[in-house]
Amino acid sequence: MSYYTKITTIFLVAVCVLQLSCVSEKEAESNKIDLSGEWSLRLDSLDTGAKENWQTAWDAESQKVQLPGTLDEAGIGTKDTLTPGLNNYVLSSLTRKRQYIGKAWYQKQIEIPKKWEGKSLMLNLERVLWKSTVFVNGEEVGSRESLIGNHQYELSNLKAGENTISILIDNSDFYPDINVIGDRYPVKVNQEMAHAYTNHTQIKWNGILGDISIRPVSQKIFKSVEVYPDTKTGILNIEVATDSSTSKPISVEVLDSEGASVFSESISEYSEEENKIQFQFSVEGALEEWDEFNPQLYTVQVGTEEKKITKTFGYRSLSHDGGELTLNDHRIFLRGNLECVIFPLTGRPPMQKEEWLDLYQKAKAYGLNHFRFHSWCPPEAAFAAADEIGMYLQVELPHWSLKVGEDEKTWQFLESEADKIIADYGHHPSFLFMSMGNELEGNFDLLNNLVSELKEKDTRHLYATTSFSFQQPVGTRPEPEDEFFVTQWTDKGWIRGQGVFNEYSPNFETDYTANSRNIEVPLISHEIGQYSVYPDINEIEDYTGVLKPSNFIAVKEDLEKKNLLSLAPDFTKASGKLAAM
Repeated sequence: MSYYTKITTIFLVAVCVLQLSCVSEKEAESNKIDLSGEWSLRLDSLDTGAKENWQTAWDAESQKVQLPGTLDEAGIGTKDTLTPGLNNYVLSSLTRKRQYIGKAWYQKQIEIPKKWEGKSLMLNLERVLWKSTVFVNGEEVGSRESLIGNHQYELSNLKAGENTISILIDNSDFYPDINVIGDRYPVKVNQEMAHAYTNHTQIKWNGILGDISIRPVSQKIFKSVEVYPDTKTGILNIEVATDSSTSKPISVEVLDSEGASVFSESISEYSEEENKIQFQFSVEGALEEWDEFNPQLYTVQVGTEEKKITKTFGYRSLSHDGGELTLNDHRIFLRGNLECVIFPLTGRPPMQKEEWLDLYQKAKAYGLNHFRFHSWCPPEAAFAAADEIGMYLQVELPHWSLKVGEDEKTWQFLESEADKIIADYGHHPSFLFMSMGNELEGNFDLLNNLVSELKEKDTRHLYATTSFSFQQPVGTRPEPEDEFFVTQWTDKGWIRGQGVFNEYSPNFETDYTANSRNIEVPLISHEIGQYSVYPDINEIEDYTGVLKPSNFIAVKEDLEKKNLLSLAPDFTKASGKLAAM
C-alpha cells in the first residue's frame, strides 16, 4: 500500500507524562538539549490534574511513551468498537484503532549544565494539537495555542542540575467554529471537516511531533532577517529586525547552495526605524531565478563580526497581470493536487524533509508542480522539501466554516494563525499562495480585511479570501482583495471543476473561455474531480498503522454475504471506466 494514497481517520488522547532522563554536558555543549525519547505519561480525562498538582508529582512507575510521537502510535486510548457496515459513517473514512480526546500530562527530568544557569532558555515544541501548557519545577510558564506552527516558551527559572519539565497537552475542540460538520454536504457524516483538526483525514492526535528541545536564547543585536526579491528590477530588499541598536558596520552576504559567496557588501551608514533596518541591493545577473525547473536556493547572512543571522531564500517574484499568473515575469500554469493530511499509517503529517521529498518526487513523476494544503498548513519540513525540489505550495488557515466571524474568539485565533504562518514560513520560495480557508461562508468583510493586512505584511505571496464558496455571489467572482480566484463556476457559467464533471464526462474539447474571460485575476479550478473507485480489498492487510480500514472490511463482508468475493478484482479494474462513465 502506498504510504500516501489511502484515506485516514483517527482519534486522539490527552496525557500526563513523567520520566527521569539526564542530558550529558557534552550534549549541552552542542547548544541544544534534545528532549526526544522516553517521557512519563498520565491521562487526565477527568480534568483533575491541575487541582491535584500533577505538575509536581513524581511517579517512577507511571506509564511511558516515546516523544516525538502520538498516543495513537503508542497504542494508548479507548479501543475501537465500530462495527463495519455499508453506511456513510463507516465508508467515508478510516477508523482510529484507539482514540483519546482530552488532557494528557508529559513529564521528564533533565540535567541543565552549570554554564546555562541564569541564562534565558527556549523550549521548542514543533507541532501540537492544539493547546500546550508548560511547567518547570512545578511552576507554570505559560500556554500556547496553534494548529499550524511551533509552541515556544522562554524559560528563566531552570537551575543547574536536575529540573522537572511537565507539559500538559489538550487536544480538545477549543474553537468549533473553524469546522463545518459533514452533514452540510451530500455525504451525511456528523464529523468535523477542516483537515487541521478532524478524524476524517488526519486524526485528532495527542502528543508532540517534530523537534522537542531546549536551547539558550543568545543575546543578539539582530532578531530576524527577511528577503524580498524583485527579479524584474534585479533588486534584493532585505529587512532586519533588531533587538538592540549598534553603530558597528553591518555585513550582508549571499551564499549559494554550495556555500560559495555570490554577493557581499559592508554597510557603515544605515538608519533604524521601529526596530528595523532595511537594505536594498542590485544583484542583477548574480543570482539564478528559482522555479520548478531550477529550484536554486541561497542563504543570506547578515550581522557584525561578532553576531550573524541567516535565512534561506529563493530569488523569485510572483505576480499577476490581469488573469495571467507569472513567476519571474514568465507565465506559469498550475498542475496540482490536494493534500488533506492523508497519511494512513500514522494519521498525522510527516516531520522529516526526506518524507516530503519522496511525496513530491512521486507527484513530479506524474507531471504535477503544485500542492494545495486543504484547510491546514504543513510543517517546516514540507516547505524545505518543496524549496529544494521546486514545488508550488498553497497553504490555508485551519478553517472550513459556514459562519465566518460569528464567534469573536475564533476569529482572533485565526488572525493569530495567519500571522504565524507568515512569520514562520513566509521566507520559503515554494510558498506561493495563501487562502483563508476552504469553501468559506459568512462575513466576507472580515476576510477581505484580513487579506488586505496580510498583503501589507508580506508581498512574496498571493492571497485569496477563500478556496471557493457556495455563498452567492461570492463564489461567482473574486472578492475585492483576492489576488487569485478558486472556483468551479463564474457568473457566466461552469469552468472546469468537479461540478461540471458530475454532469458531463471529462473531455479535452470543451472551451471555457466565455465563462472565464471576465475574471481579472488568475483563475484556478476548484477540486476538478472526486471520483468513486472500487476498494482493493487485498490492501486491507497493509493498514498496519494507527488506522483500521473498516470501510474496506465492510465492503469485503458484504461481498462475502452475496457470494461475489471472487469478482472483487474485476470490480477494482473497472473502477476507472465506471468513473469516466
